[in-house]
Amino acid sequence: MHPLTRVELADDFDLRHSLQYGQLPSAYVDDDPRAFLSAYVKTYLREEVLQEGLTRNLGAFARFMESISFSQGMPLNVSNVARECHVARKVVEDYVTILEDLTGAERPPAHVAYRDLGYELFYWRTSVGVEVDLVLYGERGLHAFEVKRASRLRQADLAGLRAFRADYPTARCTLAYSGTKRYTEGAIEIVPLDQWLAELPARL
Repeated sequence: MHPLTRVELADDFDLRHSLQYGQLPSAYVDDDPRAFLSAYVKTYLREEVLQEGLTRNLGAFARFMESISFSQGMPLNVSNVARECHVARKVVEDYVTILEDLTGAERPPAHVAYRDLGYELFYWRTSVGVEVDLVLYGERGLHAFEVKRASRLRQADLAGLRAFRADYPTARCTLAYSGTKRYTEGAIEIVPLDQWLAELPARL
């Protein structure tokens, strides 16, 4: 099963808690989520990975776990992770599969998989480095999403979505951020992150 979604958590959802501890069910109900996650990783490494023979090199897998944690919320560069862990790229690809199989990692977004919405997911980047975090394309339309943790936005924060919409004028473009004001900048909708997550099912 996937970790809990924003919709499933409803009024219990806490953005800060989710960013810090994730959305595994026990991480939300345990009195000490940090201790739970620490025990979970130890159990995960020892019992699930080592005892079931999923990898022969537990040390390399532990280094991989630490390295890949810095990719949270970012595009995953498998080659960089492999270089940092001193293992082959194919080994890292296998490790990522292990993480996904044992719910140690989740590729975004779980909501699309749950509802079978028929979107394909993309990361968009131009040759000069302008990028958009997440692009969804399917029969239901074309969506481009940018997420910023800042509570105040600069015009530069909109550059990726503006460039994307210039190439794909039918796209619905949304920027979610940590502020509290909801507004629009041209064809780009600016939405507080918590509101965006709550409204995501209706948007898609």
